[in-house]
Amino acid sequence: MGIIPKETQKMPEWLNVVFYVSLLLLLISIIGYFVLSGYHNKAVKYSKDLDLELASQKTDARLAMEKEVLGYKDKINDFTQILDSRLKGSEIFESFQKICHPKVSYSQFNLDVRKRMISASGEAQSFSVLGQQLLIYQQNPLVESVDVSQISIDKKGKIGFSLSLNLKSQ
Repeated sequence: MGIIPKETQKMPEWLNVVFYVSLLLLLISIIGYFVLSGYHNKAVKYSKDLDLELASQKTDARLAMEKEVLGYKDKINDFTQILDSRLKGSEIFESFQKICHPKVSYSQFNLDVRKRMISASGEAQSFSVLGQQLLIYQQNPLVESVDVSQISIDKKGKIGFSLSLNLKSQ
């Protein structure tokens, strides 16, 4: 039961090193924050000064020119929209060629792009071939309506006809 003083245990040396390194990193981080904050404030001030300088350099003539250029830009965009929405004749010819029956030949072909209408005259081998051709047109998603007129039979037994196709707007 004696009171004998015991030696106090010393902290390991590596723990002291870790403490001082951590303290050093904390001080470097705090100093770095203030340095970077100062650079940021300088950059913001420099940016504002440049904006003011650019604003002071805008003359009436330059503003008028910018307005004119923006007007041309709007006109070009409008023209682009018109070109994109127009019906392309080359696409119509390609589509018409794909849906033609092999035993039907056309002697006349008129395309009215504004009315979206095709008028054609031709000749079919028989009434059944003409019927098949009309059915192909009616089932095509580009064709809105088909009107056939002036059906005739020539001396060779071929069927002459005129038709008009109204195309759907896309």
